[in-house]
Order: sequence, then C-alpha cells, then structure tokens
Amino acid sequence: MYTFPNAPAPSIGSECSVTPSPKKSPVILCVEDKPQALFLRKAVLEKSGYTVVSATSGSEALMLLKAQHVDLVLSDHHLRGELGTAIAAEMKALKPKVPVLLISGKEDISNATHVDGLVSKAAGPTQLLVAIARALRL
Repeated sequence: MYTFPNAPAPSIGSECSVTPSPKKSPVILCVEDKPQALFLRKAVLEKSGYTVVSATSGSEALMLLKAQHVDLVLSDHHLRGELGTAIAAEMKALKPKVPVLLISGKEDISNATHVDGLVSKAAGPTQLLVAIARALRL
C-alpha cells in the first residue's frame, strides 16, 4: 500500500478509495428491492461522500427521477417483477444524460442498450466506487 503525506485515509477500509470532490456531492439514485442490500450500498455510497436517494421499485425510482435532481442511477438488475434494463430505458427517455449503472450477478446482459455500465455483484466496494466515478467522470 502506498501512503502519501497529508492525504486522507481510505474511506471504506480498502487500499484504494474513490471519493467525489468536496465542492458538490453528486446525487445517486440507488434502486434495490432487498432492504439489507440497499442499506449496505447506501452506507458505502454515503461514507464515500455521495448523497443517496433510494427507491425499492422501478416505478418509485422513475417518480424520484422526475421529481428531483439526480447525477447517476445505480440499480439492481433483478427487481421484483422488473428488469433493470427496462427501467433504464424508461429513465433514459426521461433524462438521457443521466448515467445508469446496473448491478447484476450475471456477467453479461446482452440487451443492456440503455445502460452506461454494469457492475458485478461479486465486485467489492472499491470496484463499485470506481465504476461510479468513471460514469460521473470524476
């Protein structure tokens, strides 16, 4: 592990962390129907400096996306009765410039045409934060 003088400690207990700039906290709409997964994902994102708005369904996420400013959507691919790819298509129709990342246990989602990135459920917090930073171009 490399250390740098006057640098803050990693924010989530890993050797590498990616945090947003302190100027403005990007708003992430986190969509997950499993309470424990939503709680953990939200905790990691907030600890990394993001503002998190959460939804437990695609319809709730679409309402939130219409109602408030969102910089990025992070959604589970398999929600109860809904697929993240279908939700992403509706979101892109509303706000085409907002990046949408899907989290999935599958490595390849062939019909993910409206998705800006895919994060494996096997990935740890660091990989998730890197994917978010890339999507936001931080």
